[in-house]
Amino acid sequence: MMSRFSLLIGSLLFATYCFADPDLNTRQGQVTTADGKPIAGAVIRTIDAQASVREDQICPSIYPGLGKVYTTDAEGKYELAELHPRLRYQVAITAPGYKPHVIEEMTGWVTKPLSNKLQPAAEKLDPAGEVTGHVLDENGKPIAGAVVEFFGEKMAQSEQFGSITDVDRYAVSGQDGVFVCEAKGDHRHFFTKVSAYGFAPQVVLMQAGPDGANDNDVRMSRGCSVTGRLLKDGKPLAGVKMRLSQVNLNSETCFGFFSIGTDADGRFTFEHLQEVENYQVLAAIKSLGSRGATPLVKVTTGALAGQVADVGDITVGPAVTIRGKCIFPAGAQVKGTAVYISSSDLDVGTATVNEDGTFKIPGIAPGSVSLNVSGPSVGLSADNLSYYPPVRQMIGTVDKDTTLVLKLEPTTHERHDMSGYSSEVYEAKKTQPLQGITEEEKK
Repeated sequence: MMSRFSLLIGSLLFATYCFADPDLNTRQGQVTTADGKPIAGAVIRTIDAQASVREDQICPSIYPGLGKVYTTDAEGKYELAELHPRLRYQVAITAPGYKPHVIEEMTGWVTKPLSNKLQPAAEKLDPAGEVTGHVLDENGKPIAGAVVEFFGEKMAQSEQFGSITDVDRYAVSGQDGVFVCEAKGDHRHFFTKVSAYGFAPQVVLMQAGPDGANDNDVRMSRGCSVTGRLLKDGKPLAGVKMRLSQVNLNSETCFGFFSIGTDADGRFTFEHLQEVENYQVLAAIKSLGSRGATPLVKVTTGALAGQVADVGDITVGPAVTIRGKCIFPAGAQVKGTAVYISSSDLDVGTATVNEDGTFKIPGIAPGSVSLNVSGPSVGLSADNLSYYPPVRQMIGTVDKDTTLVLKLEPTTHERHDMSGYSSEVYEAKKTQPLQGITEEEKK
């Protein structure tokens, strides 16, 4: 067992590691054709960055290396500079005559050379299937290097999100702010996420064909900021990941989730957020660990770019621990099964199920929660008292440390049917204690 002295030394080492200014890395790469021929004059841009997913690497808002533009030499080579080892970068690569390539998560601590192969762009696009437009700033000036991500499609009777066939996932604007993407077949209307360094991201519905050429123009704003301070027992809490998202998580309008670390004074600031938008913020469950939990704080950004909305002090309060045991069906595989618990749509506490079926998740905010189990071949059984079939989750309230026995059953690949959903039933279940199987079934 680790002594208190060891824990104290470990905490001090973590604080030193987190807040000391680490050496910034460089990373070399080469841009080539699909068959390995170097592409000279390709442009590489560092567009965005997020705190590393590794919890021991959460740091304050030190975002070096962003907004830089590089050009490949005659051998197609380049070198990225000032990469922070505790950040993940989004990088866009473009070259005339080739489809853009976007690296979604390039970790700053890896220095292995990058190899980027570009695919040739179509020599001539069908005007009916061309998705094109301009990305402009507040003054109507073109923005180069804006990334347009195609993530959904609006059809006559339905909408589809995720993987879309017959359309490239990304387009990137050139020096004139123009972006072009080819949509084959009958695809006509697309949900896109538009992001550019130093601007607030947007979700935009775009149209293919000549009629969409002007409708697809996007005006980007520098956006607003949300700031605050994290406290525990009246003292600033440093090195904790804060998470933020829009309150409305509808796929048609939600851009995604943002994360940043608190600094030595416990402060955090999320920049480049949409004006007059409702956001929610809390401290990440895993980052806080056993130190407690925070409430979900809501805030609305101002009407003008540059305005700062201050949520004030967010206080870490008591948390509950949910532990228990999963009862697997005969012959089911335990390895790879995990339990997920959330008190909001913004963050989830996760635990891998041990070989004996046990699990433990600390740091859950008291109140209503949802619980789900996911494994290679199992899921929650409807025999669990708090299970609600339309959402395929357990719903209930926890106000103290809770032990559950969860019954699992083989998963089916039947289509998820929400037809039986009732908001009244759902809200009623949220007020009932979270429960697994009955005492009789435990025997």
